[in-house]
Amino acid sequence: MEKLPSLHDVGSRFWNNFGTQAFVVRSSKRSDFEIDGLLSELELWVPIDTPIYVGDMVEREDPRGGVLEYAVTDVKFERDPFGHGDDYSNVILRDKGHDDRKYGSTYNFSITGGNNQVSTGDGASFTQNINEDAAGLINALKGLLAASPRDALTEEQLEELDDAVEEATERAASTSERPTAVRRSVLAVKGVLEGIATSTQAGANDAVKVWARAGATTLLGFVTGGSS
Repeated sequence: MEKLPSLHDVGSRFWNNFGTQAFVVRSSKRSDFEIDGLLSELELWVPIDTPIYVGDMVEREDPRGGVLEYAVTDVKFERDPFGHGDDYSNVILRDKGHDDRKYGSTYNFSITGGNNQVSTGDGASFTQNINEDAAGLINALKGLLAASPRDALTEEQLEELDDAVEEATERAASTSERPTAVRRSVLAVKGVLEGIATSTQAGANDAVKVWARAGATTLLGFVTGGSS
């Protein structure tokens, strides 16, 4: 994973006085990257040219194990308070809690076949590690929800998404479900995602459309590649 310059790396006379932490940015517009930033409560400070956008996900390592996740809700461009030219981005975060996955790992989205990589518009890309068991699908659905820009979705969209993912997860976890029933539930999630992508106005929220299109494309790969 690429590591981008921090405030320390750009020769800042002001920010060099402060310690940084490592973060991974799950970007909606480019490949994921790592960066060292300064975290103050729910504000993350990084160089002003850092490609971080509303709708991105940010994670840092949890000392107890796993990661702590945040959603980017705003990005403010700030001037160096001392006039030294050390301008910076003030990234406003929303706490999304703990996840058990390993820091810096990729989300697992699809299930059957070999390896698959899906690229969508606006330079965004999701990497799918395709597994051949139900645990892979459950992990995929969990990753889909974790990456969702929930602040940008309506209550109705969130309810439809959560209900569809819950049903698909339960069917995937059941040892008595027929593969066709699991596949129908996955198609239901795909339909919700396609509806979100279609209803989002052009230019209104690119992060939502990219996430929804990538998720729908991933689930389509499972449906067409799965066994009956």
